[in-house]
Amino acid sequence: MPIVGQQKVSFIDFPELISTVFFVPYCNFHCPYCHNASLLKGKHEEISFDKIKDFFKTKRPGMVEGVVITGGEPTIQKDIEEIIHFFNTEIGLKLKLDTNGACPEVIEKAQVDYIALDFKTDRKTYQKLTSIENIYDNILETLNVLMVRDIPYELRITAAPNFINMAKLENMVKDIPKGARIRLQAFKNTNCLDPSMKDIKVYSEDGMEKFRTFLKGLGFILL
Repeated sequence: MPIVGQQKVSFIDFPELISTVFFVPYCNFHCPYCHNASLLKGKHEEISFDKIKDFFKTKRPGMVEGVVITGGEPTIQKDIEEIIHFFNTEIGLKLKLDTNGACPEVIEKAQVDYIALDFKTDRKTYQKLTSIENIYDNILETLNVLMVRDIPYELRITAAPNFINMAKLENMVKDIPKGARIRLQAFKNTNCLDPSMKDIKVYSEDGMEKFRTFLKGLGFILL
């Protein structure tokens, strides 16, 4: 089972719930500002189902209310359905999945309670970011699946200056459903997959506020 890391308690990863976060390895994207670079390559020590069950026997009562599966990219794991089934049947807590949206066919079947979908940049820039041709269509298909299945979700936008500016946001919002929940995250230029990102100047608080004001003005819900 490809679970290779755990954050035992989180107050921010699952909206309104105290959660435990589990990490899976590898990703089909290699975003230069990724902060989980250690998960993208190499060998990892896996955490067994039994060890996870033992953890929840001691921590669940009155403490942990939800589980988050993140990465890496969960939807490229060949055992992702088994992992989701395990948490649903053996643990029985609310389940959140983080995804880059590249595999809508997995999201179509995923039995989860909440999904965070990374929406990284506009169509023109997505291929530059991911080195995957036409990947933007997959992102939009994943978003469509979420709406059709009526799964609670949020879109996560990381304001990395190379990939997010006002012009790109104006392009992106054309493809975002009205009233969508958006988590606008500040870019941090430390511990990135691409070391050269340390030279990229982060947006000021005024710059971030302009983005927030723009999105709120269009009726999006900012988290």
